[in-house]
Amino acid sequence: MDWHAKARTLNAKGKALAAIPLFRKHLARNPSDRIAWHNLAGALGNEGFHAEALDAADRAAGLGLKAPETQLVRGRAALHLGRLDEAEAAFRQALAQRPGDPSAHRELAQLIWMRTSDAEAAATPLAAAFQREPQNLGLRLVVCEVLQQVAQEERAVALALDTAALAPESAEVRYLAARLLLRSGDAMSALPHAEAAFALSGQAASETELLAQVRLALGDLEEAERLLTMSGCGAIGTERVFAAALQAVIWRLKGDERYLELYDYTAKIGSYEIDVPYGWGSLSGYLDDLKADLGARHTFRNNPFNQSVKGGGSQLGNLAGLGSPALEAWPDAVAGPVRAHFASQGMKPPPLAEVKRRLKPWSVRLGPGGHHSDHIHPGGLFSSACHLAYERAGAAPEGWLRFGKPGLVLPEELDAEYLVKPEPGRLVLFPSYLWHGVVPISGQAERLTIATDVTGA
Repeated sequence: MDWHAKARTLNAKGKALAAIPLFRKHLARNPSDRIAWHNLAGALGNEGFHAEALDAADRAAGLGLKAPETQLVRGRAALHLGRLDEAEAAFRQALAQRPGDPSAHRELAQLIWMRTSDAEAAATPLAAAFQREPQNLGLRLVVCEVLQQVAQEERAVALALDTAALAPESAEVRYLAARLLLRSGDAMSALPHAEAAFALSGQAASETELLAQVRLALGDLEEAERLLTMSGCGAIGTERVFAAALQAVIWRLKGDERYLELYDYTAKIGSYEIDVPYGWGSLSGYLDDLKADLGARHTFRNNPFNQSVKGGGSQLGNLAGLGSPALEAWPDAVAGPVRAHFASQGMKPPPLAEVKRRLKPWSVRLGPGGHHSDHIHPGGLFSSACHLAYERAGAAPEGWLRFGKPGLVLPEELDAEYLVKPEPGRLVLFPSYLWHGVVPISGQAERLTIATDVTGA
């Protein structure tokens, strides 16, 4: 059997975990296959096995593979392992090999932004590349994203519109222009771009959802709902979690009773004390070790691009495979509560090992001015936050989880409907389609969490 071909097929379908052992079988017989080592590195990185991904990428490079894609894999793995100088060097090496590579420019700009919080420093390499290749659509899209992320929204919109004039038949470009215009609050100007992206993409799911958002912002609830229903992506219980969240907002604005069932907070949200993993004598001792480990890792001055963390906060990506005893024990601490939540929702709990496999954890630290914008998690079945430390200086409910306030441009403002106070050692679980955020912290306080998505089967 061609294990490499089968592994590549699985990986292309987003089934990296199933592809990894097949890559390894192939490499056991073909240890000098540098392309297979590169592919294994990418799959390992996608599943959070960062140390192994870095090793596999180094094996590919050691066998003579000079592709910039391998440097990207190396850089991403080193970044997650906290080896920031090494990550930056890898991204710069990728750009030395391919100066106009949009992905490498995005990674480098994001890393500089997180390390320095300096918008000019983050944008300088990208700006130089854009001057050399002003017609490079991929670079233009990345420049727009970076400008928007470093709070230069007007420049981002202007460049997006210029790019749409340059490439009016590109669904990706028209989608970006519509999204940035909508975020700026100009839904009317966003509409023709959203309609063009919808048509050019063949009514793809993402473009359908964006057009529905624009119609929703303009107050056309019936057309927004028609779009979601027509494509089938608004059906509750499907993989289109964001579309389900849009449908819920439409129901709420229309006064449809189905919203009350879907957003029944007391029934849908569970709060559980996490278990004490083997090797710790008490929950407080385990939490102390987690806080110490994460505190040492939270060195960034700003948050990654396209995340809900805002203001005085930082985020660490996928925590799996970092080698810390406390972090490695995290699945053991939460698997029991996750299985209990499955049961509370009338669902058969998966086996313990299966639950651990489905966990996708990351960490967020919020300080003064920190909060989460209201959002949903499109890749999850359930989402969660486990509070490890919560020191409140301001008035309640600063730093609390809030539910029900949509992170959308709407014809009328909708307030949060439910609040959960942070309690160290407790895991709050909820459906991934629930709109949620964190109330801003104004005083001298800190809120440290591990968040976890529980993916579907």
